[in-house]
Amino acid sequence: MAVDAEVRPAAGTGSGRKPTLLPARGRSWFERYELLLQLSDLMAIAVAMIAVPLLRFGEDLQVKVGGLPISYSLASFFVGIAWWYGLDARRSRDRAVVGHGLEEFRRVMSASLYMFGAVAIASYLLQAELSRAYFIVLLPLGILLLLVGRWVCRQYLHRRRAVGGAYTSTVVVGSAREIVDVVRDLRRNRNAGYRPVGIAVPIVDTDSELLDHPELEGLPRLEIATLDRDIAAHRIGAVVVVPGMPRAKIRRLAWRLENSPVELMFV
Repeated sequence: MAVDAEVRPAAGTGSGRKPTLLPARGRSWFERYELLLQLSDLMAIAVAMIAVPLLRFGEDLQVKVGGLPISYSLASFFVGIAWWYGLDARRSRDRAVVGHGLEEFRRVMSASLYMFGAVAIASYLLQAELSRAYFIVLLPLGILLLLVGRWVCRQYLHRRRAVGGAYTSTVVVGSAREIVDVVRDLRRNRNAGYRPVGIAVPIVDTDSELLDHPELEGLPRLEIATLDRDIAAHRIGAVVVVPGMPRAKIRRLAWRLENSPVELMFV
């Protein structure tokens, strides 16, 4: 089974073993979950596109586009493709919003509304005589099916997280005192999907007694100077920056991560 970075004690005996990060292997949980969302959206749109002409019109009527007659089935196909890509353009499948909160559902609805607005404008410019009833039925039905599909996918994701899977490996960077609080919050809010796998503190905090806090037990201490290389090697998905980091180091870290898929979050 493919996993992201894991934490494991280094080889040896005794309580003084230093935890280390294992190299990442295989596809990340998000790559697989994103594919599931894409298939769910595709199925929801396809069902809506097939059902609406049958329920509303009862037969395969035609629509004129620029004076040329085409079937509603063909028109629905192009609308469906635009709808599916519109969900992606609105970033409704973005790692930061899927699996928790309401933002994912808001983006699904707003993407659908924007897409239908664009289709209405295109219909006017192309002189396509699409039935208003077609849109009145298709839009709410499609949105409903999309939201139901997303909800079902979310329940599956929550079940996986309940048994320790489907997490974004996260490194928390900043002062030792703030790191303790953030690590505790991330572990309590499992459905947010971020699992601390390492910490990095400024030089002034390297001898802090707080680094021996029970909440930080088992978390490797990474070097800020080489953090970008550790992130690339172990497929770290997110970096949480808490107060206590010098601004110059925060800027350098942001520059090094700018072209990577890693989420950079500030608390």
